[in-house]
Amino acid sequence: MADYLTFWQAKTAIFRREVAPDELFYSTTMRPKLERLLLQCSQPNGLILVVGPSGTGKSTMLKWLYDTLEVAKHEVLLTTLVRDETTMGWLTPRLAEFMGVAVPAVGPGHDLTPAMRRTAATFDELITEHLSLLVTIDAAHRLVTPESCGEINAYLNLQALAGSCVTFLLAGDQRLKQLILSIPELSTRVAFTLEIHPLTRTETADYIDHRLRHAGVTATFDTDAVALIYDLSSGIAASIDHLAEGCLIEAAFMDVRMISRTVVQAAAAQIYGDKLGDKSGDKPSGKVPGAAPTHLSSPSEIDPAKQQTILGSPSWLTMPISQGQPTGGGPFDSHPHDPKSLDADTAGATKPIDSGIKLTSLFKSEPGRNRS
Repeated sequence: MADYLTFWQAKTAIFRREVAPDELFYSTTMRPKLERLLLQCSQPNGLILVVGPSGTGKSTMLKWLYDTLEVAKHEVLLTTLVRDETTMGWLTPRLAEFMGVAVPAVGPGHDLTPAMRRTAATFDELITEHLSLLVTIDAAHRLVTPESCGEINAYLNLQALAGSCVTFLLAGDQRLKQLILSIPELSTRVAFTLEIHPLTRTETADYIDHRLRHAGVTATFDTDAVALIYDLSSGIAASIDHLAEGCLIEAAFMDVRMISRTVVQAAAAQIYGDKLGDKSGDKPSGKVPGAAPTHLSSPSEIDPAKQQTILGSPSWLTMPISQGQPTGGGPFDSHPHDPKSLDADTAGATKPIDSGIKLTSLFKSEPGRNRS
């Protein structure tokens, strides 16, 4: 097999790799929405929704928030749902473990009150310490009944009476939005909704150029190649990543540096098991299993000249996340954090990224960054 990384003079995969938060791709219309999202997450604000199809960048955006919010002022619980939840009892154990408190066993038929009381006591500590807690729940469309949202509603009710320090951010597809809006107690608590859409055709070209530039790779995708990638992927970044990486592999086999429609057809045949390129724009029947999505986009077509415009950021947007290593236990005390902002744009060779997040912590919430 041809060593395509050597062919492209790259050290790691170009599109199928984890991307640092300062390498995110976002359109000029998406940027103000991200600024508003960061502002909403910087203070206790009840309930925030992030909604979009699979592969459009929701999980990447949550990691961006995790890395961007200032450690000295914010606790961030980053967790995900791995099964459908129909009843209460899934949230409190994760919150309690994250806050470092022992709670009674929770299960079907158990009274949640004692566990919620001990967990809520730690919220008083946060208020005293002038800290806020952002609870981010990925794949939240797995909350499938109003009862499964009961704990969120209960904690919001407690804050309404005794002081606010917690924001719940739920990320999922349109099923999540439909559920929340169907629950009057929660629909009135939604402070902000960010909808993420697939890339447009113009944004697909800009996205590919953006990823190549940050990887330091000089490949060129011609107009017909980008058009076919857009048609096959429907503008979903995870699918674009697989197709674009496949194109670089096929180009290395063919010993060509220009990615043409023929190269895309060959890559699509390898990925989808069918020469979809011969169908001139027909879309695959199934989605490619997504690599980590690495963009944040908008539904509207954007002028390419405007796409490159660099907007000024308000001062709160460029806040540093820490001046050194956090002091708490858990997975977050192994590396220093550097200040980051949306304006960062550093090209060059890639290197492994230490996200500061352990896979196991997404299942059993390890203690917060600011706690011993």
